[in-house]
Amino acid sequence: MRLFLCLLLLLPGAVLAQQRASSTRPSAPRVATPALLATFAEFKGGVARYHTILFAPADSGRYQAVGGRGAWTLRDSTAWRVAERSSTYNRWTERFLFAERPGIPADLRGIDVYNGEYCEGGRTQTLRFLGPRFVGYETVSQGACEGAAHPWQLRALAVAPIDSLDHPGLDLTLLTDADSDDLEAAAARNLSQLDASTAARWLEIPDAANWLPVRRDGMWKVQLRLDAIDLASRGQVRDFTTDLKVPDTLFARVGADDLRRASRQVSGARDAFLSPDGTIGVVRRPGLMTLHRIDRRRYGRALVGFPIASGADLIQLRWLTRGEARRMERALRRAG
Repeated sequence: MRLFLCLLLLLPGAVLAQQRASSTRPSAPRVATPALLATFAEFKGGVARYHTILFAPADSGRYQAVGGRGAWTLRDSTAWRVAERSSTYNRWTERFLFAERPGIPADLRGIDVYNGEYCEGGRTQTLRFLGPRFVGYETVSQGACEGAAHPWQLRALAVAPIDSLDHPGLDLTLLTDADSDDLEAAAARNLSQLDASTAARWLEIPDAANWLPVRRDGMWKVQLRLDAIDLASRGQVRDFTTDLKVPDTLFARVGADDLRRASRQVSGARDAFLSPDGTIGVVRRPGLMTLHRIDRRRYGRALVGFPIASGADLIQLRWLTRGEARRMERALRRAG
């Protein structure tokens, strides 16, 4: 009986101590609902058309797909658009890229006056990669000056800061641990797949600034370009992907590639990627991109989808927080 009374007296203190302990115990961190931003480039008749898609949670908690014309990204919580401008001077035409923020006029450079006065032909820049800080593009320049004298045709790749698109291109060896020997070894491996006479047509040492990040086989890869030795080759080049690491500085919260698993679980999967917390998976199929919940490492049914051109190139892929997604959604809805 005395033992029972002692237990009754101690019980309230024990309950109070347990409540205090539970109130000071840290709660499990909340995982932010991820949103995905993707941009595609579709090429028709040598002209690129860009379309940006945002998969984001709506106020109801369900996911929605918002699409907008153009190439849009988010830099420092501000929406940026990368677009093209065409300008002609006599028989010289340039189509070049520029980047702008809504409400702030872009600082557009002028056309090359010398080429307009003495040359005919043109120069075209085409967007091939889009990130929060850097973009990748291809420049094709061809023409002749002083009548038919001094004809040329050049094709070059470049990665440049988004706010400095007249930059000559960032050296890959300055952004990664790779050096010139690594680039030369990658070129040698690629040329070794050709017969001797064909391999002899190409320069053996790649230009470290002549490269792009490209989406191939369900992952980002470094693409290098070799120029022809013969100057009369009229701009012929040899592009190849390598096992060199794509610089992390080009991306922001890209999550994980997941094509191998998705191809076993989702019919027709050509590309797949997971959110950083592994709760959301996005799958590209012919003509369609779909978003899925991931439960116990399995793709659930598609929550939302968005049509895309089957042959379009994926040039941007990044995950956003919910706050970033709201800002991006406003920009895309204005873009239409």
